[in-house]
Amino acid sequence: MQRLWISSFFIVKLRDGYEIILRTLLAEYARYVFLCMIG
Repeated sequence: MQRLWISSFFIVKLRDGYEIILRTLLAEYARYVFLCMIG
């Protein structure tokens, strides 16, 4: 039971980290496209 709780906790943490990485990548990509359009 303890093990299951730990693994589910890690899955939630991983998902949160993945979301943050995805948002960061999207922000970088949007900035790149924006700069290309201006430049």
